[in-house]
Parts: sequence; structure tokens; C-alpha cells
Amino acid sequence: MKYKDDFDEAWDSMSHTSSEYRQEITDLRHRMLEYRKEIESLQAQLHAVNVDWMKAQDEIQTLRERIRNLRDS
Repeated sequence: MKYKDDFDEAWDSMSHTSSEYRQEITDLRHRMLEYRKEIESLQAQLHAVNVDWMKAQDEIQTLRERIRNLRDS
């Protein structure tokens, strides 16, 4: 019966390791989802900054045109 005891011990060890791997995979999936959320948030922030930058460029252009018109008057 020594063989059976060794087998049972090895099986229990494998099951434990497998459980650890499953937990690690689950943890990695959760981290990946958090990273995705963070990336989406950063993309939204970047988009907002780009929109603000384009508006600022339009305002600068408008001010340049006004200055040009005032000089020409």
C-alpha cells in the first residue's frame, strides 16, 4: 500500500498546485481587467486633452486673425 499512499500524496500535491495555478490565473485575469479599465480611462482623458488642445488652437487662430485685422485697420 506504500505505492497508493505515495500516489495519493502526489495527487494531493498536484491538486494543490493546480488550485494555486487556477488562483494565479484568476488573479492575473482580474489584474488584466483592471489594466484595461485604466487604459480606457487614460484613453478618455487623452481624447479630452486632444479636444481641448484643438479648441485652444482654434482660439489662437481666431486671436491671430483679430490682431491681423486690427493692424490692417
